[in-house]
Amino acid sequence: MKRKAERMLEEVTTFLCNCGELPAFKGVDEAALVAEQKLEKELLRLFVGVENRLLSRLVYLGYIPQDKERRKVFVEEFLKQLYDEVPAVIVNNAMSSAKRGRFLAFDDLEENGVNLSYQEFDSWTYDRLRKKFYTFSQDTTKRIIGDIEENLADSYQQGLGIDQAAERLKQEFDEIRDYRLRLIARTEINSAQNEGIQVTLEDLGVRYKQWLTAKDIRVRGYKPADKADHVKMHGEVVRLNERFSNGLLIPGDRTGNIAEWINCRCRIRPYLPQKSMIITHTPFHA
Repeated sequence: MKRKAERMLEEVTTFLCNCGELPAFKGVDEAALVAEQKLEKELLRLFVGVENRLLSRLVYLGYIPQDKERRKVFVEEFLKQLYDEVPAVIVNNAMSSAKRGRFLAFDDLEENGVNLSYQEFDSWTYDRLRKKFYTFSQDTTKRIIGDIEENLADSYQQGLGIDQAAERLKQEFDEIRDYRLRLIARTEINSAQNEGIQVTLEDLGVRYKQWLTAKDIRVRGYKPADKADHVKMHGEVVRLNERFSNGLLIPGDRTGNIAEWINCRCRIRPYLPQKSMIITHTPFHA
């Protein structure tokens, strides 16, 4: 019954797409949310332990290491394990999302009348995606550890006592746990899902792709302060290897402006023009 309801929703979506109006893909949003929460919890477990050990050691030491190199050594004594553990956790979850993206691409095509037998990524593509996700996750880990080192450096420059320095460092970890890990999880999961869709459409020779938002008030562009406008992106169509009008190849594409891809929930889908349709230029809205 649930699958039948989902298919009915997607059939309505296809009809509305052809008529120029696209609804939100709530089923996809829920699946992505579950994946985001799973990744966030796994990352949280890694950070809680190192936070407690680092803060305890700092208070026991009774002072902040004076020079930059000593502070770096002090911090990495407790955080160096994150260089391996964080990327490993992110990559495993990202690959699951990329596979889900591949399934979504096949499912979208099936709903548009294209009969295909589902196939997994070939080994070359699988390895390429893992390496790409690993590189992204390494950069993320380095930024977080660098921010913790900078926090200690600022406390030293301000001449703070050890209790004040420890409190500032605790606030840094609080911000990581309460906000940044959720941001990282959403960005990594959604980006990986879209990577999986893009690669799949390339494999299958699809010529066009379409940008979809979650179509709710959280989509960037509704608030005047938003630095990106994804509301206007909804329904935009470009050629498969062409960038959208905001400069991104896919939602979550980190080669573009960070305001466009960080914390993004949008996704792409294959766009199949009607037989009578003549496309003279892209991008366009369908």
